[in-house]
Amino acid sequence: MEQCRNIKLKKLALEFPTYAKCYDIVHKGTYFNFKRCNTTKREKHSKMKFGKRFRIKISIIMPQWERECMSYKDLKKILKLMDPESRDEGFKQLLKNELVKMNEFFSKKEEEYNNRFEELKREVADLECDEDETQVIDDLLQFHNKLVLLLRYHELNFDGFLKIIKKHRKKTGELFSLSFMQGDNKKLVFIANSLDKLLAEFLETLRMLVQIQPK
Repeated sequence: MEQCRNIKLKKLALEFPTYAKCYDIVHKGTYFNFKRCNTTKREKHSKMKFGKRFRIKISIIMPQWERECMSYKDLKKILKLMDPESRDEGFKQLLKNELVKMNEFFSKKEEEYNNRFEELKREVADLECDEDETQVIDDLLQFHNKLVLLLRYHELNFDGFLKIIKKHRKKTGELFSLSFMQGDNKKLVFIANSLDKLLAEFLETLRMLVQIQPK
């Protein structure tokens, strides 16, 4: 059964390049950075501005989530027009709206994926035959794909957040604070990125299901 199971996983890894890293986890015991998988090729123009790279990556990797991503262009535009001596209320309000938007989306997806993973663990516990096992492996790998995409969403938008804060500091000469969130910053799941536990559990479940028996 183990040999058949590994062959099935290998076929999935070959068919879906994103899954190849999962195959490496199982067969080589290697751990990889989920944030860096499923990425586009390195941009041909290394001097391309961040804003353009940001838009291109979103349009290629997650076009279905484009409206849920940070409006970096709008933030940059309002920052450019801002008087360095002003209280920058317009910028802060727009940034707050963007953080709330991303936080709500991220939190919703995180809850959705946690619930889905609980279902998958029950499927693993209820395995009875090879056919069921094949389906569960496929379900796990499909879940992995979604989890990677959410991690990529976090990475891209958090990079955008840090970039725009850096530009704000350069414009005003002041350190930026989230105090304007009026307590909402304590609930910013998006910034905290609490997917680490889910990722660790997923890796362990996948290893247990498709691990190679010692020779």
